Amino acid sequence: MTLNNSSSHNAFYVERDITDWYQDGSLWNRIDGTNGYDEMEGLFPGCYFDMSTVVRVPGEGGGSSANAGKRIMIIGINSFYGRRNPSYNGTTVKNEPEKGIYNSLNKNHIVLLPFGLNNYHAHFGTSKFNQAVPSGSTDPVNLGAYERSLINRSILGPAVTTGSTSGTINQQLYSEFGNHLITYDKRISNTLNENYASSPMHLIDQGSFSIGGSSASADVMLQSCLLSEVELYNSMKIASSLEDERDSARFPAFLYNPAIIGWDDFWLRDIASKNTACAWQFKGCATHFSSTQVAIVRPYFLLG
Repeated sequence: MTLNNSSSHNAFYVERDITDWYQDGSLWNRIDGTNGYDEMEGLFPGCYFDMSTVVRVPGEGGGSSANAGKRIMIIGINSFYGRRNPSYNGTTVKNEPEKGIYNSLNKNHIVLLPFGLNNYHAHFGTSKFNQAVPSGSTDPVNLGAYERSLINRSILGPAVTTGSTSGTINQQLYSEFGNHLITYDKRISNTLNENYASSPMHLIDQGSFSIGGSSASADVMLQSCLLSEVELYNSMKIASSLEDERDSARFPAFLYNPAIIGWDDFWLRDIASKNTACAWQFKGCATHFSSTQVAIVRPYFLLG
């Protein structure tokens, strides 16, 4: 078992086109170590392939699907091994510590992210992050932080078991990959406090935008998810709290080759303040945008 890229075989960056392996089906044998292949044989952070169709942001995001692509890159290998999955039944596993406390995600997998040639247009389109939060709002959608944001609810969408080429991103991914698309447990922010007292660094970086922030989180079953600040560059820069970073770790591909972060503005999932969310800026720095601004949607997802 190759855990968190700890195996010497997979613990370095190889930028290589493996579309042929996806098309002939051997990709799945390589992931699982079946049909004569070793586990993760030939697979490394940096390997990429083209899907058969383009995955696009659905129309309700207020953005655009222009320049959306179908090329995706491996950014991690077995990065979520040990997380809970839908088969969790409340039974602790005492004699199998490698599986964690619960009946966990014990399936070999690769983590993938949209990837563009020359690091441009590495995304599925553009969208708003959320609608503005009115002052004094008690609407749970407005105050639901990342979990109930427009981008998570309507663009990425809930976990699915049927596909659609014109639906949410999860539906389109399921249409492309079927049961190879993994549903996994992820802790994400689910409560926004508009009077939240943020950390000193957050106040410095945010300036006049520093009112409010995420104040609680929950375990949610996901199929695709926006990157967090920690997953991208291994530290919190502008995030309002730890609520979107409870179980985050940097994906190896960004350590090995930071250039693949790219030259486009794209959303991260961390809540920056009441009406802003964290983002990566094309200038090469951490930033935050108004939640009603349109920026690139670049989620990661798991296949196995």
